[in-house]
Amino acid sequence: MRPVINVWSLSNVLNTDTGIFVMFGAAVAPMMEKIYGKDHTAVVLLLILIIIHDWIMGVAASIKDRTYSSEYGIKGIFRTIYICLYPALGNFIDYVLGTPGFLFHAITFGLIYHYWKSGVANAARAGLDKWIPESIIRLVESEIQAKAMRALERQAYLEERIEILSKQKKKEEN
Repeated sequence: MRPVINVWSLSNVLNTDTGIFVMFGAAVAPMMEKIYGKDHTAVVLLLILIIIHDWIMGVAASIKDRTYSSEYGIKGIFRTIYICLYPALGNFIDYVLGTPGFLFHAITFGLIYHYWKSGVANAARAGLDKWIPESIIRLVESEIQAKAMRALERQAYLEERIEILSKQKKKEEN
């Protein structure tokens, strides 16, 4: 006999974990609405999901080509936070000019396209290219090549740093 779980019990819903997420959502959602505009939630959510996809694929690609660096990743986080201010700025300018979201949507969809291309290129570099249609690969080919070049440069930089550190260690040992 299977145990019956009472899904209607308030103790399943009202607990500390749920309360923390509820408070977070109650605080963040109105701020996001104010910053990005009342009717732009779905577009901002799409941008956030595309950025998360890019980050995950970027980490996978950098692990595969052995160029993973937390320092590079931390800079990327700050860069992304800064870039995410652009749609908010577009929304504010739309508000000032009285336009119905022209700048907000132009900026946001431009960023969505940029991060989509980056995520697809990272996925291809991570070895997932066999699941990506060839037409999409051709569309992002220049991004794949640019990322491959940056990875080679980072790899050379990391190898140089390792060599310098090993020389310093040998000096300290002598």
